Amino acid sequence: MSSRHSYAYLIVGDDPYLAGDALEKLVPDADQLSTVEFGPGSPASSILEALGTPTMLGGLRYVVVRGADELSADSQRELIEYLEDPSPDAVLVLIAAKPVAKLSSATKKVGRVIEAARGRRNELFGWVKEEARSRGMKISGDAMGALVEAVGEERLALSNALDELSIASGKAALTPELVRRHFRGRADVKIFTFVDAVAMRDAGVALESLHRLIRQGEAPQALFWTLVRHFRMLLLVDGSASKVGRDLGLPAWRAEKLVKQAALFDRHDLVDAFRALSDADRKIKKSEEPDELALERAVVSIAGEE
Repeated sequence: MSSRHSYAYLIVGDDPYLAGDALEKLVPDADQLSTVEFGPGSPASSILEALGTPTMLGGLRYVVVRGADELSADSQRELIEYLEDPSPDAVLVLIAAKPVAKLSSATKKVGRVIEAARGRRNELFGWVKEEARSRGMKISGDAMGALVEAVGEERLALSNALDELSIASGKAALTPELVRRHFRGRADVKIFTFVDAVAMRDAGVALESLHRLIRQGEAPQALFWTLVRHFRMLLLVDGSASKVGRDLGLPAWRAEKLVKQAALFDRHDLVDAFRALSDADRKIKKSEEPDELALERAVVSIAGEE
């Protein structure tokens, strides 16, 4: 094997943020013409064909396989055989939520395995400390505890929170008081509370949340488009929470919530929901009704009946 580059990587772990971050670092220069992605249901023959197909503009071909731990035994065997003599012009990137011993061993011979697991709480704190340091900030252990308490343990939320703090506080050392002060006073009703209430078909909570958000200064159009994006994701739900998480690049808790919500709608219901949203969009754009009223009608139409 040439030392020019690794021919395969296996990103393994249950943290979608870490897996996505690792993937981004592995293929930073790959454009759409040189990258092909496959899901766990893809046949090995298609994956192998992509690995053997040169790119149009020369350079390396990146072949990304998500859900490698759910590939059939035959597909895994064929990929292991491929890794015994990989193409010098391709990089195979396997992403798995759970360990896959044989694929891992085969990958290590021609590349490397990258851990992307949530890990224990002290490992999470180590990650937060490094992320803060990369932004030029110092953070104490107590401040890390306050940050996790404020935004949760999902790395995406923690990363976004650190971005906010770096903008608000510059290079100042992060203390528990500073963290709590920054996140204190946020809207009592979060936008996701409103969106989830609509998707859970709880019209009462949805309308109450909508009215309070608008009183708190949220723009009706921003709420409308957030609702549209959420229902587009519901339309894409297909299969188990783990599959949805991989397909849509979502953390486990959010994928589980989407699956639960999607179960409340059949295809006809979703068509009706998009019809209601489309009607609201038309009324807003043509100023036929006040933005808040148009959004309220859509919410009642979607969540009012099961």
